[in-house]
Amino acid sequence: RSKMTEGLGVVHPEGPHEMTEECKDRGYWMRREEGEAHDGLSDRDLREELPYVSMLNAVLPPTIKVLAWSPVTPDFNARFACRARRYHYYFTRGDYDISNMQQACKLLEGEHDFRHLCKMDPTKPNMTYVRRIMRFDIKPAPGSLGEEGNRHEAMLMDVEASAFLWHQVRAMAAVLFSCGRGDITPTQVGSILDIESCANKPHYMIASDDALVLHSVTFPRDLVCFRPPFAAHARTHSVMDGICAAQCARAALVRGMCEAMDERQVSVTEKVNRSCLV
Repeated sequence: RSKMTEGLGVVHPEGPHEMTEECKDRGYWMRREEGEAHDGLSDRDLREELPYVSMLNAVLPPTIKVLAWSPVTPDFNARFACRARRYHYYFTRGDYDISNMQQACKLLEGEHDFRHLCKMDPTKPNMTYVRRIMRFDIKPAPGSLGEEGNRHEAMLMDVEASAFLWHQVRAMAAVLFSCGRGDITPTQVGSILDIESCANKPHYMIASDDALVLHSVTFPRDLVCFRPPFAAHARTHSVMDGICAAQCARAALVRGMCEAMDERQVSVTEKVNRSCLV
């Protein structure tokens, strides 16, 4: 549906409605040279077009929001045209050796065979496991106070690549957590990528997906140009700010309970009086 009768992204009822077979090939998009960036919709187009962002957000739950949209050509392929994907994996500092984890994550940067750091798909026996990590950082999460020795400080793994394997980010996070606990060294993390010396996949429990977020994706500037409508953007920001405040309050509540428990005098030899529990 659209109020526009012509222009980029407008598809008439008579078609074409489907992308060509060439555009369904990943190789086509890898070979394609990027042209000049376009400005997307003009201010006039945004005023006259349907308010897609507001329409969708009105029926979505509070934790799922649309930020912006962009017109594209009928043959656009959102999967294969993507040039880079960036993930964030959140965790708390705890007792992890962050310095060791930072050293280890840097060894994962570059082009490597990640077959030992993913979940293999048995339906694709001939696929390649070579991927290129553009950057990998471990740093305090936004809003973190950076308090020295704070076990509850929020941290994040920030990793960007042209493409990822199945469960690759969670597998890398699991190995980095092992390094942070001191189970393995940063050098041993790097050796996992050496298929000749490490022929068998090491045993590890894959990290949970609860803290994993697809932070952003990068498309060629001549194909996609997102322009968030100001009013809808402000409403979404207000909703997310409210959710953040509520979660921070809950975190403070639990932290207060933990601190209160730490202040209690605990005896390791005294038997518990089951008739009087605090």
